[in-house]
Amino acid sequence: MSKENSEFGWNSLFRYYGLKGFLRDITLPIIISTGICIGTYLSFKDSLDILKTVTGLANEIVPAMIGLVLAAYTVLLTFFTGDSFKKATETDKGRKFIKGINAGFAACLTLLAVSVIFSIIIAVCIEWGYTSEFAEYINMGALFGVSFLLSYAITSIFGIIIDIYNSGQTTVM
Repeated sequence: MSKENSEFGWNSLFRYYGLKGFLRDITLPIIISTGICIGTYLSFKDSLDILKTVTGLANEIVPAMIGLVLAAYTVLLTFFTGDSFKKATETDKGRKFIKGINAGFAACLTLLAVSVIFSIIIAVCIEWGYTSEFAEYINMGALFGVSFLLSYAITSIFGIIIDIYNSGQTTVM
Protein backbone atom coordinates (compact mmCIF):
# COMPACT_ATOMS: atom_id res chain seq x y z
CA MET A 1 0.00 0.00 0.00
CA SER A 2 1.47 3.36 -0.95
CA LYS A 3 2.07 6.00 1.67
CA GLU A 4 -0.60 8.22 0.05
CA ASN A 5 -3.28 5.52 0.41
CA SER A 6 -2.18 4.29 3.84
CA GLU A 7 -4.74 4.17 6.61
CA PHE A 8 -2.11 5.58 8.97
CA GLY A 9 -0.18 8.83 9.32
CA TRP A 10 -0.74 12.43 8.30
CA ASN A 11 -2.01 11.65 4.79
CA SER A 12 -4.79 9.53 6.25
CA LEU A 13 -5.64 12.22 8.79
CA PHE A 14 -5.97 14.89 6.10
CA ARG A 15 -7.96 12.56 3.85
CA TYR A 16 -10.58 11.75 6.50
CA TYR A 17 -10.69 15.09 8.31
CA GLY A 18 -10.51 17.14 5.13
CA LEU A 19 -10.57 20.82 4.34
CA LYS A 20 -14.33 21.01 4.90
CA GLY A 21 -14.01 19.67 8.44
CA PHE A 22 -11.11 21.99 9.16
CA LEU A 23 -12.95 25.07 7.87
CA ARG A 24 -16.06 24.12 9.84
CA ASP A 25 -14.05 23.78 13.05
CA ILE A 26 -12.11 27.07 12.72
CA THR A 27 -14.98 29.37 11.73
CA LEU A 28 -16.16 30.22 15.24
CA PRO A 29 -12.62 30.65 16.65
CA ILE A 30 -11.83 33.07 13.81
CA ILE A 31 -14.96 35.09 14.61
CA ILE A 32 -14.14 35.14 18.34
CA SER A 33 -10.50 36.10 17.74
CA THR A 34 -11.45 38.86 15.34
CA GLY A 35 -13.91 40.18 17.91
CA ILE A 36 -11.25 40.15 20.64
CA CYS A 37 -8.81 42.06 18.42
CA ILE A 38 -11.40 44.61 17.33
CA GLY A 39 -12.54 45.04 20.92
CA THR A 40 -8.94 45.54 22.06
CA TYR A 41 -8.32 48.11 19.33
CA LEU A 42 -11.52 50.03 20.08
CA SER A 43 -10.99 49.96 23.85
CA PHE A 44 -7.70 51.85 23.63
CA LYS A 45 -6.30 49.43 26.22
CA ASP A 46 -2.68 48.39 25.97
CA SER A 47 -2.63 45.43 23.60
CA LEU A 48 0.34 43.97 25.47
CA ASP A 49 -1.69 43.80 28.70
CA ILE A 50 -4.55 42.05 26.90
CA LEU A 51 -2.05 39.70 25.22
CA LYS A 52 -0.55 38.83 28.62
CA THR A 53 -4.00 38.03 29.99
CA VAL A 54 -5.06 35.89 27.04
CA THR A 55 -1.71 34.08 26.92
CA GLY A 56 -1.98 33.35 30.64
CA LEU A 57 -5.47 31.92 30.12
CA ALA A 58 -4.26 29.82 27.19
CA ASN A 59 -1.36 28.42 29.21
CA GLU A 60 -3.82 27.40 31.95
CA ILE A 61 -6.77 26.17 29.88
CA VAL A 62 -5.26 24.43 26.84
CA PRO A 63 -3.28 21.76 28.73
CA ALA A 64 -6.48 20.88 30.62
CA MET A 65 -8.32 20.66 27.29
CA ILE A 66 -5.71 18.20 26.03
CA GLY A 67 -6.48 16.01 29.04
CA LEU A 68 -10.21 16.33 28.39
CA VAL A 69 -9.86 15.40 24.72
CA LEU A 70 -7.66 12.41 25.55
CA ALA A 71 -10.19 11.25 28.17
CA ALA A 72 -13.06 11.63 25.68
CA TYR A 73 -11.12 9.68 23.08
CA THR A 74 -10.47 6.95 25.65
CA VAL A 75 -14.22 6.73 26.23
CA LEU A 76 -14.72 6.41 22.48
CA LEU A 77 -12.10 3.68 22.26
CA THR A 78 -14.18 1.64 24.69
CA PHE A 79 -17.10 2.04 22.28
CA PHE A 80 -14.84 0.96 19.42
CA THR A 81 -14.18 -2.38 21.06
CA GLY A 82 -17.90 -3.07 21.56
CA ASP A 83 -20.16 -5.15 19.36
CA SER A 84 -21.99 -2.10 18.01
CA PHE A 85 -18.85 -0.66 16.48
CA LYS A 86 -17.80 -4.03 15.14
CA LYS A 87 -21.19 -4.16 13.46
CA ALA A 88 -20.75 -0.60 12.16
CA THR A 89 -17.39 -1.46 10.58
CA GLU A 90 -19.10 -4.04 8.40
CA THR A 91 -20.38 -1.26 6.13
CA ASP A 92 -18.46 1.36 4.17
CA LYS A 93 -20.54 4.09 5.79
CA GLY A 94 -19.72 2.79 9.27
CA ARG A 95 -15.98 2.55 8.52
CA LYS A 96 -16.01 6.10 7.14
CA PHE A 97 -17.83 7.31 10.26
CA ILE A 98 -15.23 5.77 12.59
CA LYS A 99 -12.32 7.02 10.48
CA GLY A 100 -13.85 10.50 10.54
CA ILE A 101 -14.09 10.44 14.33
CA ASN A 102 -10.48 9.27 14.62
CA ALA A 103 -9.30 11.99 12.25
CA GLY A 104 -11.30 14.66 14.08
CA PHE A 105 -9.73 13.76 17.41
CA ALA A 106 -6.24 13.63 15.89
CA ALA A 107 -6.69 17.04 14.26
CA CYS A 108 -8.04 18.49 17.51
CA LEU A 109 -5.10 17.15 19.52
CA THR A 110 -2.65 18.44 16.92
CA LEU A 111 -4.08 21.96 17.09
CA LEU A 112 -4.13 21.81 20.88
CA ALA A 113 -0.44 20.84 20.91
CA VAL A 114 0.32 23.73 18.55
CA SER A 115 -1.67 25.98 20.92
CA VAL A 116 0.47 25.04 23.89
CA ILE A 117 3.71 25.58 21.97
CA PHE A 118 2.56 28.91 20.50
CA SER A 119 1.32 30.21 23.87
CA ILE A 120 4.59 29.30 25.58
CA ILE A 121 6.60 31.02 22.85
CA ILE A 122 4.45 34.17 23.14
CA ALA A 123 4.77 34.14 26.95
CA VAL A 124 8.57 33.91 26.67
CA CYS A 125 8.70 36.69 24.07
CA ILE A 126 6.62 38.91 26.38
CA GLU A 127 9.09 38.27 29.21
CA TRP A 128 12.02 39.28 26.98
CA GLY A 129 10.46 42.74 26.82
CA TYR A 130 11.70 43.75 23.38
CA THR A 131 10.31 46.96 21.95
CA SER A 132 9.73 47.89 18.36
CA GLU A 133 8.08 50.61 16.37
CA PHE A 134 5.78 47.83 15.12
CA ALA A 135 4.97 46.56 18.63
CA GLU A 136 1.25 47.30 18.35
CA TYR A 137 0.97 45.29 15.11
CA ILE A 138 3.04 42.43 16.52
CA ASN A 139 0.95 42.38 19.71
CA MET A 140 -2.31 42.36 17.76
CA GLY A 141 -1.07 39.55 15.49
CA ALA A 142 0.02 37.53 18.51
CA LEU A 143 -3.28 38.33 20.26
CA PHE A 144 -5.19 37.03 17.25
CA GLY A 145 -3.09 33.85 17.18
CA VAL A 146 -3.40 33.10 20.89
CA SER A 147 -7.11 34.02 20.93
CA PHE A 148 -7.75 31.80 17.91
CA LEU A 149 -5.97 28.81 19.42
CA LEU A 150 -7.63 29.31 22.82
CA SER A 151 -11.05 29.69 21.18
CA TYR A 152 -10.43 26.54 19.16
CA ALA A 153 -9.54 24.64 22.34
CA ILE A 154 -12.78 25.71 23.99
CA THR A 155 -15.08 25.28 20.98
CA SER A 156 -13.66 21.85 20.21
CA ILE A 157 -15.74 20.61 23.15
CA PHE A 158 -18.84 20.87 20.95
CA GLY A 159 -17.35 18.53 18.36
CA ILE A 160 -16.34 16.08 21.07
CA ILE A 161 -19.86 16.07 22.48
CA ILE A 162 -21.32 15.28 19.06
CA ASP A 163 -18.71 12.56 18.41
CA ILE A 164 -19.52 10.86 21.72
CA TYR A 165 -23.27 11.20 21.09
CA ASN A 166 -22.95 9.77 17.57
CA SER A 167 -20.84 6.92 18.88
CA GLY A 168 -23.44 6.17 21.51
CA GLN A 169 -26.09 6.14 18.79
CA THR A 170 -24.33 3.21 17.17
CA THR A 171 -25.33 1.08 20.16
CA VAL A 172 -28.99 1.39 19.17
CA MET A 173 -28.45 0.62 15.49
